[in-house]
Amino acid sequence: GKIVDIGCGYGFLSIMLNLMSKEREILGIDYDDEKISIANNCLSKSDKLNFVCADVTAYNFEKSDAFIINDVLHYFSTEKQIQLIETCIKQLNPKGILIIRDADASMQKQHRFTKLTEFFSTKFGFNKTEGNLHFFSSTLIIDVINKFPNLSYQKISDSAITSNNIFVITNNNNGK
Repeated sequence: GKIVDIGCGYGFLSIMLNLMSKEREILGIDYDDEKISIANNCLSKSDKLNFVCADVTAYNFEKSDAFIINDVLHYFSTEKQIQLIETCIKQLNPKGILIIRDADASMQKQHRFTKLTEFFSTKFGFNKTEGNLHFFSSTLIIDVINKFPNLSYQKISDSAITSNNIFVITNNNNGK
């Protein structure tokens, strides 16, 4: 299928997905030009794997079979979070999936550790940020999903010590 890895960083996930199937067309997008430059120069890169430096909140996504938003949403305002999720949903092919992994601020005990890890990753230069982080409750994602009657989802706890959750959102439209 056609997969878009939003906030791909150095492209680890995109490269792994490409190595697992040469039939996949994968696009990795990140706004950190240094990370994209490294990803584009990986020895394992094939002609079906591309990396682009861009602002994902303003990117013109094509229809795709899967979108992955992995540990990225909290870098954007609530308005831009909702906009990005809705954009991906609207660009999902029939039977396509949107995978979102991010922190859930409502899980207060575990969220302290998540906030600490983000503090270190942003303050010591691993991840660039433009302003404050905006952690949200998983109800935000559920509220967006519920706007679209053709979607179903599964919420998976990603860790016992952090507040990270994974949402697997499926477009149940069969394309007819």
